Amino acid sequence: TEEIWEELKRAQQKHPNWPEDVVHAFAIVSEEHGEAQREVVRYAYNEGASWDNVEAECVQDAAMIARFLINYPRYK
Repeated sequence: TEEIWEELKRAQQKHPNWPEDVVHAFAIVSEEHGEAQREVVRYAYNEGASWDNVEAECVQDAAMIARFLINYPRYK
């Protein structure tokens, strides 16, 4: 969605330096995925998360996956 690309642009501007190595780059993806998972669990068990929280974290996760894939040639 457009939200993912907007988040990707925002993240690239805020954090222009992206790791050169695959392990550190994927650690960023994993961190964002963990945050999305946390919000899904909180939402599912009525622990204060709204669907908007879930969506926002999933968009951030998807943006970091896209950033990882865009930089994929650098890791080979």
